[in-house]
Amino acid sequence: MGLTGFTHPGVAQAAIDHLLDSYSNVRFFSSEDEFKKYVRTNFLRDVEVTAEDIGLAFKNAVFIRPGEHRQDRMLHELGHIYYDSLADDNRSKVELRKLFTGEGSRPIDEIDEDIVRAIGQMAHEHADQFFSPTFYGKLVNALRRFWVQVKLTIGMYSQRDLLFDMADQLYNN
Repeated sequence: MGLTGFTHPGVAQAAIDHLLDSYSNVRFFSSEDEFKKYVRTNFLRDVEVTAEDIGLAFKNAVFIRPGEHRQDRMLHELGHIYYDSLADDNRSKVELRKLFTGEGSRPIDEIDEDIVRAIGQMAHEHADQFFSPTFYGKLVNALRRFWVQVKLTIGMYSQRDLLFDMADQLYNN
């Protein structure tokens, strides 16, 4: 599977290998019919894929439309699998839902979609950093992870800190 969207050469293949290894139980499909057949056979459920859908995740199956195999698409769909696997009382999930709900009330599915989109975007923004082959890159990532964990521990975190933590967990499964 070839992905585009990485800044540094070599990072793309390292990220792909890492994600495919970390999510070895996830099946990837570029055929809409094969995806639907897999879901129907294994989960006894029909799934609707519209013409507007670029990708779709259901349980351990991910469909990404041919020609759309970009890093951000894969991260978004894997983000669904990761985020959906968290308990509803997971502290980060609860806090993100509060932050993304804002003043009005919206359906939880819309809020969760916005959160997963933001997690995927954060993972995309920091992919080069997460997979940096240089000592400096690894040091910057380690320091960022450390300070985010400190902020989460003492309760002085931002939405961006929570998203970074989720993106880090997505990559480190």
